[in-house]
Amino acid sequence: MESEERWSALFADSLNLLERMANEAIQDFQAGRVQPIDQLQ
Repeated sequence: MESEERWSALFADSLNLLERMANEAIQDFQAGRVQPIDQLQ
């Protein structure tokens, strides 16, 4: 049971991190600070 609770907590934390990273990427894109990868050459 304890390992299931730990997994659930780690999974929830990773979702929060992914959400923050995705929001940052969207903000960077909207601000024109990033380029599509196929335009980097």
